[in-house]
Amino acid sequence: MSQNVQAPLRITVLFEGKLIGIVKDINNEGMSVSTPKDFERGKHAAFGLSVPGATKAVIVNCLVLDAVHGEGIEVGFMDLDHEAMGALDDILKKVEGAKVAVKASSGKKKVLLVEDTDQIRNVYKGRLMLDGYEVMAVESAMEAMKYLRDELPDLVLLDLVMPVMDGFKLLQIIRETPKMKDLPVIILSAKGAAAEIEKALQIGISGYLVKTTTSPVKLSQEIKDFFRKSG
Repeated sequence: MSQNVQAPLRITVLFEGKLIGIVKDINNEGMSVSTPKDFERGKHAAFGLSVPGATKAVIVNCLVLDAVHGEGIEVGFMDLDHEAMGALDDILKKVEGAKVAVKASSGKKKVLLVEDTDQIRNVYKGRLMLDGYEVMAVESAMEAMKYLRDELPDLVLLDLVMPVMDGFKLLQIIRETPKMKDLPVIILSAKGAAAEIEKALQIGISGYLVKTTTSPVKLSQEIKDFFRKSG
């Protein structure tokens, strides 16, 4: 939940019958809550979740996983009964619907840039933002996975050589995950070896660019061409 993506649907949070904050991010495992009220890590608590138009709050049992004084908490859902699970599922569907509506109204294409070199990441991100894209730039495959758990961009720009988990592994995970299997991915590699390109093509990519010959201007044009062709 560390991305703290602002929930597009206003969900208020109640504790012991009192309003204490709003949800910043939520999925079927837990949520991030913006609240000035302090909670201790490891505390078990029952929170009420209320969405616009609801006649009553949904009560969910939670475990406080992390807490920042005066700012907020991250909690995991636990021991939910059938009624609570069904109500939570309805909330998540409303959140997803709101995300789709926000995306449609913004008209901006969303690009996830995965690049571990600060300078390259910042230069590419700056150019893409100038082109009017909504850009999420992360420095590792692990950060990309956290983002992709809750958000699906219109395009992923993926470096291959990264510590801990390389781009090939992340690409394989994307292709093996049902909701992401058709997600467009363009490789941004420091290399251009035929074997590397062939391996990426076999897993499934929409393009392959070599960073040493891909200036920000060229990257800009390549992405414009991609979106023009893909609609």
